[in-house]
Amino acid sequence: MKKQKKSLEKGITLIALIITIIVLLILAGVSIGLLVGNNGILGRTQNASSTWSEAEANEKQEMKNFEDFYDEIENNLGADESNKEIGDIKGNETENIETKDNNENKIVIPAGFKVLNPEDDVTKGIIIEDVMAGDVTSKGNQYVWIPITHVNGEKINVVKDEEGNERTIELARYEFDRVTGEIKTKIIDGSAIYSSQYTNGKEETKEEHKSNNVIAKDINEFKESVKFYGGYYIARYEAGDPVSTQSRERESNKDVIPVFQDNKIIYNFITQADAARLVGNLYSNQNNNYVSDLVNSYAHDSALIFIQNCSKDTKYSTQKYLQGDVVNTGQSTDGTNKDVRCNIYDLAANVEEWSTETNTATSSPCQSYGSYNGYGYGVASTRGSGSMIGNQNEVTGFRRYFVY
Repeated sequence: MKKQKKSLEKGITLIALIITIIVLLILAGVSIGLLVGNNGILGRTQNASSTWSEAEANEKQEMKNFEDFYDEIENNLGADESNKEIGDIKGNETENIETKDNNENKIVIPAGFKVLNPEDDVTKGIIIEDVMAGDVTSKGNQYVWIPITHVNGEKINVVKDEEGNERTIELARYEFDRVTGEIKTKIIDGSAIYSSQYTNGKEETKEEHKSNNVIAKDINEFKESVKFYGGYYIARYEAGDPVSTQSRERESNKDVIPVFQDNKIIYNFITQADAARLVGNLYSNQNNNYVSDLVNSYAHDSALIFIQNCSKDTKYSTQKYLQGDVVNTGQSTDGTNKDVRCNIYDLAANVEEWSTETNTATSSPCQSYGSYNGYGYGVASTRGSGSMIGNQNEVTGFRRYFVY
């Protein structure tokens, strides 16, 4: 009986072992199934890793796309504007841009201005217009680029016309023959005349005059800027009064911001000091890309040289007034002849134009240029027929230049 019991216990142990092995095999199969296969733990882990890698790659690509988009916006706003073609400059740029015309002539376009005639070369007179450089009043103001090839006798620039011929425009103070238009004398050393003069019956010293002259820029500073940039801008038109609908009078407002646009009433009846103040403040609150002043002798005379060397009018310095009205259209009273050269209007008239300098005459010591129809002796190169610094009259207005 005992022997039979031992055999039974052994039998049960063997069966239990077999069952255990089978269970273990089943569990192993289940475990392997859970680990491997598309839905297994390992498969799912691999898929999760792949998905994470894809998400990371997608995120990197999205970041790159955003960076590219941001760079494009920056480029459009002027972050990289140095290589812009002249025709692509629209006035929304934030920095002054150096570019070239179709003949490879250098031009610097100030921030906030667009080019009106990009198809022309500089010898025709490149025109820029204020788009967003100043306030609402100054929008539409126009200026012409005066390229300069020589400063202080040194060649700094090359200017070529459409045939490839070089033109010479030297920055200097000139005296012209009133008949032939030929150059009689030329001053290049930066000297300018600031003599004593009379204001309100009191004689001023040179220092007092320069102080009363408000913001007359040093000629040598002007020359250095022109040397660096290769030129400067001069207003296309004489200063106009944007609010007047008829000729100004002695009592007219002296604080109206001037404009330099076509068909505006001439801004006369203003003292030299007030004219200097107005042009000096024209863009001062908007940016520091450039500075301006009344036209000085170097700016005025070099513009005449530019016209005589680059247009067909080689005697323009002898031109008498053509305009009998104080609206700067560039036309004569009968409308048959226009005082427009290289896109610059009325350097010979409509009125004389204040400058920053004086001459030695005690009766009319402030420099002015051009002529007025009531005074037939004046020509485009007339100098020294101005008045005292505190005087205002119908025959004298002003024009602006600016550099960087």
